[in-house]
Amino acid sequence: LAKGTANQKLSMNSAANAVEWQTVASSGWTFVSSVTASASANVSFTSMTTGYDYLLVATNCKNATDNVDLKIELGITGPTYRTSGYRSGNGFHYVASSYGSSANITADIRLTGVGVGNADPERYDFALNIIDPANSGSNTSTFGLINWFNTSNGMMVGQSYGIYTSDEAHTALKFYTSSGNITSGLFKLYRRPNA
Repeated sequence: LAKGTANQKLSMNSAANAVEWQTVASSGWTFVSSVTASASANVSFTSMTTGYDYLLVATNCKNATDNVDLKIELGITGPTYRTSGYRSGNGFHYVASSYGSSANITADIRLTGVGVGNADPERYDFALNIIDPANSGSNTSTFGLINWFNTSNGMMVGQSYGIYTSDEAHTALKFYTSSGNITSGLFKLYRRPNA
């Protein structure tokens, strides 16, 4: 038996009469790409493929404009981003003990329920799961967790859920704020096989 290559293992062949090299399938999250925002109108990722769930992780993000909402849009080939056809909402807890929510937003997937501040140290971080977005036979759904500071420097902790209400293959996604630029932040995209 010749030597194998990286990420292969020895296993019994289908006839059960000899060993062979097989490539080890990855079952965990693998890194796809990253974007470092710097006075960016949006952060986008393209070339998503079916058979994978995706995870978008954003850290140490700041916005140029005070009191903005954080939004995601899904895109089809092109990309052309969808500006309707969603149902999304979120629930959030203000550390000082109040609770709030928003629901049935149809223009985008909304990550926050109240505005994010832009004074120091106001910022946001989030992790958003996107379930098999490039599968043309199902609704794309998202869910995630987010932490942010509101315009009064109050710590907010929340969760977000969104769905695109028609079956469609989404090969791109775009993150942006309701007004102004993304001053800074690191955005990383990961994926894992869903079968």
